[in-house]
Amino acid sequence: MPETVLRGIYTTLKPNAVLGISIWGKKNGPVVVWTEACVVADPSHQLEAALAVEGFRDIETERRKLPFGCSITEELMQFWYEGGNPAPERLARAWEREGRDVAEVRRWHEKIGREKYDDARAVTVEAVLTTARK
Repeated sequence: MPETVLRGIYTTLKPNAVLGISIWGKKNGPVVVWTEACVVADPSHQLEAALAVEGFRDIETERRKLPFGCSITEELMQFWYEGGNPAPERLARAWEREGRDVAEVRRWHEKIGREKYDDARAVTVEAVLTTARK
């Protein structure tokens, strides 16, 4: 449980110590819907609320949209298809299990990266930093 972890961190920190938590930002798809439903069902599901419940104060969150770091679509394709990243590999295997052709989706992936995302230069990620004081 995240609450147990936050409680343990709180008890370990000295008075006025600052905690920093860095995560990647919001994801797309079903995870966003799930997260929103969890927050409605239990508002303490949000990190800031959970920190406050455990006694932290001066809670601040900063979000930054950062470039993913690919200067051209070929670099994005190399990262996605040959980079050894387990998440894209799982997606490709699932695609193949459904009888679909990964080579075909890769052709579309490249086309969209070039045409919609400025040759992959417009691909971004969101980084989130939350700080709180004991």
